[in-house]
Amino acid sequence: MKNSRIVPIFLSWLIWIIGGSFTYHTLCGHSLMVINPDEPHTDNHISSTKSSETSNNLFERNGFEINKPWNLSFDNQLKEYLSQLSLDSSKLLNIACYYNDNENNPSIFPNLGIARANQVKQLFVDKGIAPDRIKITGEQGKNGSVQNLVDFIYISKTNLQNIDEYRSMFEHNPIILYFKSDSDKLLIDNNQRENFLLLSEYLDKDPSLKLDISGHTDATGSREKNVALSRERANFVKEKLLKNGIRQMRINVLAFGPDRPIVTNATKEGRAKNRRVEISVE
Repeated sequence: MKNSRIVPIFLSWLIWIIGGSFTYHTLCGHSLMVINPDEPHTDNHISSTKSSETSNNLFERNGFEINKPWNLSFDNQLKEYLSQLSLDSSKLLNIACYYNDNENNPSIFPNLGIARANQVKQLFVDKGIAPDRIKITGEQGKNGSVQNLVDFIYISKTNLQNIDEYRSMFEHNPIILYFKSDSDKLLIDNNQRENFLLLSEYLDKDPSLKLDISGHTDATGSREKNVALSRERANFVKEKLLKNGIRQMRINVLAFGPDRPIVTNATKEGRAKNRRVEISVE
C-alpha cells in the first residue's frame, strides 16, 4: 500500500516538472536573444550620438572637426564601408552630413554639411581610398540636432567634372582672399566657397597638383615688415585649408610683401585690394 501511494505522487511531480519546462520554453525561450553590441548596423543612415561614456556629438554645433573618440556604431560603419570599398575598386560612395540654417559656417565650403562630410571623407582617404571615389554633400536638417547624423550611400557616379574643365577654371585664375579690416577674419563670399569645393575636387582628380598660397601687402611701411606680414597672412590661410582637409604636402607658402600690387597704392581702395592672399594651382 505504501508503494502504491508513492507512485502516483512521483508521477504527478514528474508531470509538473516536464509541463513547467515546456511552458517556460514556449512562452519565454524565444525572447532570450543574445545581441552582439559589436554587430554593425545595416541602415545607410546612422546616428553617431554617443553613449553616456562618450556623450559628445560627432561634430560640435557650428563646427566641422570630428570629435574623438567616436562611438562604436560609427566606427563599425567606417570599417564596413572601408572594407567594401577596398575589396571592390568600382564602388563609389556618397557621404552626406547635415547642418541647421541657424549654425555659423566657419569652413571654406558652401555649407557646414559639406564641410562635415569632407572630414568624414578624409577618414577613408587616410586608409588608402582614392578621394575621387567619394562624393560629399551637405543637407539642411529640418529640426533638432543634426551634428550626429551621417548618411553613407553607394552611387553610380560622382559627377566630378573632366579634369580639363577644372584646369580651365583655375589656370591663371587664382582665388583671391581679403581680410576684414584690422582683423584676422577672412572675408569669403558664396562664390568663393563654391570655388573652394571645385578646387578640392580638382585636387582629388589629380594627386600631383599643388597649391601656391601667396601673401601680399600694400606699400605702407617698410618692405621687411610687409614681407613678414604677408607671410603671416599666407600661413593663416594655409592653416585654414589644412583644417578643411587640404594636405600639407600639397601647399607652398610664398610671401611677396608689396612687390606685386594689382592696382595702385595711391588710393585707400587700391591699398585695400593689394592687401590680399592668392591661392593658385601650381
